[in-house]
Amino acid sequence: MKALLIKDLKTSILFMIFIAVFSMFSTWAGTMYIGMIYVLMLPILIINQDELTRFNRLASMMPISNATVVLEKYVLVLIGLVESLLFTGLGMLLGYFVMDVDVLGNGLLSTLLVQLIILFLYLTITMPINFAISSQVGRTVCMIVSLMIVGAAVGVWTGLSKANIMNLQTVYPYIALGISIVLCILSIPLTIFIYNRKDK
Repeated sequence: MKALLIKDLKTSILFMIFIAVFSMFSTWAGTMYIGMIYVLMLPILIINQDELTRFNRLASMMPISNATVVLEKYVLVLIGLVESLLFTGLGMLLGYFVMDVDVLGNGLLSTLLVQLIILFLYLTITMPINFAISSQVGRTVCMIVSLMIVGAAVGVWTGLSKANIMNLQTVYPYIALGISIVLCILSIPLTIFIYNRKDK
């Protein structure tokens, strides 16, 4: 898996830079969604690149299991997420101590929780589909539809927050985060199954 991660990190170096920059500076505007969008786009970027270079056919002749190929994509997204969180924290510190921006008062903690829930739900929905579809156009349409679903989920979250249901002082946001993580983990065997049956 280490070699696959190195390959994909080199391929996505520009996205990693975007994740760092937008995650850090967008906190000053009271949001973190811009950096998160680039994290969400990582899997489709790498899967499209593998398809373009016919890497999957090459990988089938190498001592790399299909499960490793799939798991590596999940790990890559988690690396992007960790990077986003680190630079978000850096942006919050710089905003508070240097720019005198009340980052905590801007609801960034709530935004962070929403970001994590969205990321795991998005992976749950799109990863199996991205491995099943064999065209860049199909994956792009899938991404647009999925982002629309995510937008609707954010709207529901906002409504529930105003009704004090998804307030950070209640247990419900953390239950939602736990459910989204469990669903993401459960999507991994399905994605591996789809990739095993895929004509490479």
